Amino acid sequence: MVSALPLLGLLLVACAPDGAVSAEPRNDAAGQEREVPEGPDNVTCVGSEEELLAPLDEAEGSTDWSSEEWPPAGAPPDLPPEEEAFPSPEEFMAAVADSYAGAAENEQREGDQRFEVRLLCAPTGEETQGAVLEWGFLDDSVAGADVRLTLVQEAEGWQVAETERRSHCRRGQSGEMCL
Repeated sequence: MVSALPLLGLLLVACAPDGAVSAEPRNDAAGQEREVPEGPDNVTCVGSEEELLAPLDEAEGSTDWSSEEWPPAGAPPDLPPEEEAFPSPEEFMAAVADSYAGAAENEQREGDQRFEVRLLCAPTGEETQGAVLEWGFLDDSVAGADVRLTLVQEAEGWQVAETERRSHCRRGQSGEMCL
């Protein structure tokens, strides 16, 4: 069992040709087209939970989601604390992306290790979700992991309300562990 997952290297973002984050129109629950707002340059804005959690690579299986403390195990030490509030979910996730990018710059990595920070950029009411997808682990059983964040708007601003993790397995899984 892997006790702490390694940090990953290269920040990937989905950019339009001019370097801006893509904000293609999406369909809402009623089938009406709506535009997904642009987010910070280091955060990929998406319009659905399916896009939020789409894997960066292929795996033979994934574990179920499990609750995790914030900040998650193996994450950069300078992540915003759980009680810190931000004016918007985009600013919170940009701070998360900056922490991962800074940690990646300070470490020498081998292989295809990378991460991507995504945000459901069209929040419904006072809640939205973000995700950090980490892939290319130099591990013979775990290919990558996702950390899903539920962000809520409090009087002080946007904060982490819930953190969950799942692992992506190279050879399949048995229960909550990769083989």
